[in-house]
Amino acid sequence: MANKYFMTIINESPLPVNVETWQACSWFGLSEMKSITLKKDDRIIMVSETGEWHVNSFIHDKNACAEWELFGYTIFGYTMGKVIGKFRCEPAICGKNVWMCDDKFQIECSNGIAKITLNSSS
Repeated sequence: MANKYFMTIINESPLPVNVETWQACSWFGLSEMKSITLKKDDRIIMVSETGEWHVNSFIHDKNACAEWELFGYTIFGYTMGKVIGKFRCEPAICGKNVWMCDDKFQIECSNGIAKITLNSSS
C-alpha cells in the first residue's frame, strides 16, 4: 500500500485556484489525478499519494473564470491555463519544497500547511 500524505491548503489570494494531486482509486490499485477549486479564504485538507500538489487556473466554473479576466489574465482571448506552481510536503533533493511558475503568486509550505497568496508587489 502506498504512503498517504496530508496537507492543509489555504487560498489567501483574491482569485480562485485549482489544486491537483494524485489520489488512490479502487480500480486495480491505480491512482488518478484529483482536483478541487479553492475560492478566496477556502481551507481544505487534501490527501495525496505522491506528497506533491499542483496549483493552476485550469478552472471550469464560469464565474471563477470571470474573476481571472478581471485580474487581467487572458491568453489568446482565453483566461484559463495558467500554471501557478507546485509544492511538496517533503523537500526535494535540491532542498526546496515549493516551485513557482507565476511570480504574482506565492506559496508558503511548512508543517503540513500550504498558503497560497498574491505577492505584495502584485
